[in-house]
Amino acid sequence: MNRARHWSVRGLASLAGLALLAGCSHPCGYLDIRSTLTPLGEGRVENAPLERPLRITRELSERNAILEVRLESLETTTGPAQLERFGKPTYVPWRWYHPLVKLPIAVTIFPPFFLAFHDPTTYGGGNWTRWDYFRDVIAWFNLCSAVPIAGREVRMTEERILRKEVVAVIRERRAPIPGRSVTLTLDGRQLASGVSDAEGAVRFDLAPFLTPELAQAAHTLRIVSPSVTGEAAQLSRPLEGKTVQQLLENRPAAPQPTIPPPRP
Repeated sequence: MNRARHWSVRGLASLAGLALLAGCSHPCGYLDIRSTLTPLGEGRVENAPLERPLRITRELSERNAILEVRLESLETTTGPAQLERFGKPTYVPWRWYHPLVKLPIAVTIFPPFFLAFHDPTTYGGGNWTRWDYFRDVIAWFNLCSAVPIAGREVRMTEERILRKEVVAVIRERRAPIPGRSVTLTLDGRQLASGVSDAEGAVRFDLAPFLTPELAQAAHTLRIVSPSVTGEAAQLSRPLEGKTVQQLLENRPAAPQPTIPPPRP
C-alpha cells in the first residue's frame, strides 16, 4: 500500500513537473484595435440642425466674383448592424523560471491583488472590467502560466476579438436644405437674396455691385438665413479693397457698339 502511494506521489509530481516545464504564455490584450460596423437592414433616418448650417463652398478671390454657400442639416441613420472588433494579440511568453518568480508572490496572497490593479490588462479589447482584474489576479496563482507583467511580445496576425449585433448609428452625412431663403449684405446694406436649390446651394454674383469706390477700403460681407427654430444662421467674410480692385481690372471689357458703314 505504501509502495502504491509512493508511486502515486511520484506520478503526480512528475505531471506537475511536466506542467511547469511546458507552461503556457499569458495573454495581455491587443494592440492596433479596430472596429467595423456592417449595416444589416434599413435604418431610421433623422435630421437635426447643425451648429453651423451655413457653409461656404466657393470663396471670393481676385479672379472670382461669385460667392456660393450651402445650407445643411445633420442626417443620421440608426439601425441594426453587426459590430466586429479586431486586434493583434500581445502576450508574455513562458520562461522556465516564471514559477520561481510567481511562487513567493502567490504565497503572500496580497501582492497579486495589487499588481493586477497596478498593471491592468484589457482582455476583450474594450474597457477594463472587473473580470479583467480578477483574471489577472488568478493568473498570479497559476504557476503553469507566464508572469503577467513580464516582457510582452506581439503577434502580427489579427484576431477577431468580438462579433455581435447592435443598434447603432450606421451613417451620418451633411444633408442639403432646399427652399431656404438667404440674404447677402455688404456693410449692413442688403445686396441680394436667393433661395437654396435642391442641393442646398445659393450663388451670389458680386460683379454688378463692384465699383471703384468699394476698392478704397475694406468691407464686411454677411450671409444670413432664417432658421426654423427662430435663430438666424449667419456667416461673415471680409472683402478687401485690393480684391475689389483686382476684380474690376479683370472684368471683361464691355463690347463696343458696331457702327455700320455709310451707305453709298
